[in-house]
Amino acid sequence: MKRKIQKLAALLALIALGAPLTAQAAMETKDAASEKLMLITDLHYLAPGLMNNGGTNLQKEIDNDNKMFDKASDVLQAVINKALTNKPAGLLIAGDLTKNGEKYSHNDIATKLQTLVDAGIKVWVIPGNHDVNNTDAKTFAGGLVRTVSSPTSTEFATIYANMGYNDAIARDPASLSYVCEPLPGLRLIAVDDNLCKARDKDKTIDANGIPTATLNWILLKADEARKEGKQVMVMMHHQLVNHIDDQQALLGDALVADADNVRASFLEHGIHLVLTGHIHISNSTTWYTENKADKLVEVTTGSTVAYPCHVRNIGMNEERNAISFTTDRITKTPEDANFATTALSRAKDGTRATVNSICYNNWDEISAMLEDYGASLSLEGFQEACYSGLGSMISKLTITMSEGNEQNSGVTPAQISSEMESGSDKTVDVLLADQSFIVRLMAKSVVRARFHELLDEAINSALTDQTCIGTPLVDRTDDLTLTVTLPTPENPGVKGDVNGDGAVDITDVNIIVSIILNQAVPTGVNGDVNGDNVVDTADINTVLNIILGF
Repeated sequence: MKRKIQKLAALLALIALGAPLTAQAAMETKDAASEKLMLITDLHYLAPGLMNNGGTNLQKEIDNDNKMFDKASDVLQAVINKALTNKPAGLLIAGDLTKNGEKYSHNDIATKLQTLVDAGIKVWVIPGNHDVNNTDAKTFAGGLVRTVSSPTSTEFATIYANMGYNDAIARDPASLSYVCEPLPGLRLIAVDDNLCKARDKDKTIDANGIPTATLNWILLKADEARKEGKQVMVMMHHQLVNHIDDQQALLGDALVADADNVRASFLEHGIHLVLTGHIHISNSTTWYTENKADKLVEVTTGSTVAYPCHVRNIGMNEERNAISFTTDRITKTPEDANFATTALSRAKDGTRATVNSICYNNWDEISAMLEDYGASLSLEGFQEACYSGLGSMISKLTITMSEGNEQNSGVTPAQISSEMESGSDKTVDVLLADQSFIVRLMAKSVVRARFHELLDEAINSALTDQTCIGTPLVDRTDDLTLTVTLPTPENPGVKGDVNGDGAVDITDVNIIVSIILNQAVPTGVNGDVNGDNVVDTADINTVLNIILGF
């Protein structure tokens, strides 16, 4: 209300002075509640120029991928058209812009996104695990599969200079992370959790993570924003929270490295909302601290090129203490008025790729079990057996998960369990068909039971849209339409600055010593620097480490 009154007063002052009401002045009086952003992720864009006359090699790649990368150009244009119509303040893109990091694809994307920038709609991007220094970058043009170049981290920032990097409030020297303010009063810390700069030196690195230097930079920028009374939101590619129990069984390992520590550090520094992508489903979940005194909400968004092709709309209330989300679908593209039908059909056709991925995630477990019984089987054989027996069940499950709010879908854990019961029987029969009689006799019931053990918890959690089933941490958050209430930003001060003079120095050490010795100290000082509710030598050590840069 205070902002609204201030804007109205400014407008009345202009009118009193006889100033014309320009379009800009009218925009400035706009209710803050109407300010909005759009969010997309996982474009997996392959430039049309890399697919020209791709022939059978391209078709094979399409058939073996559950993402419609061949439609990505049309889908991106549909998103751009939607943005030009809706006129948000900006578009956020949470990584995996390209299929496999092709520099040609990145340049193509940047050219398209420039249309929004030119129209006054800002764009902010971060890289995903596919985007930088990717040795799998390929072209299929002319029917031949050939390797093409993938950008370094420096080149990525140059390509997307107008999409976050040139006008960032601050940039992290150790990564492709940066800070921007997409809405007045809202600081976005765009986090590169892909070790992109490390890959500049070693392209064989196959991991994600936030280096200590970058994490410290993120926390510093969060503290700075809170000092200015700004809300803080993080956008990163990988997850900080598992969105279903035993997520590894269905979706693989999607968590950023050292997620527990990162999550705790974020909460300690006032970060309560994180936007992610990567797992290609739209889901939101709340992580509580053990005593439920604090919480972090993670909103993850599905891929634009995987059914149902979600786009998030983000709004912020005038008081800047609540961020709202609604979710749209891309239902038509410039080339396909029935794209929704096409996307659903392609999702079903992509079931084999999904099955292959699930099998890959669980192969170590199953293969070790088979070896215990003297059986011998390849991963490819395991994938074929699972597709034969469980393909229809997994298709139904993944489509339901992709749509969000699974508990309202009409697909129940009991139904899926029944299908898994019969499907796993068939799977195990196919799996062990070529094994000896004694192996089949001994292994069948055990392997079948292991299937259920591996998948039951994940499936039950997914379809009830709950995590930590049966524990005090049960939580369900609307995946598609939700409002995240945020605490009012509080000035955290400078850690170690006991006397509040803005500096951490030997004066602060002396004050802690005086407190310990029960000597007179300035009024209102707090020597408990490490937060353990005791003022002792540990606090002195903490301040000395800060002074020395440890």
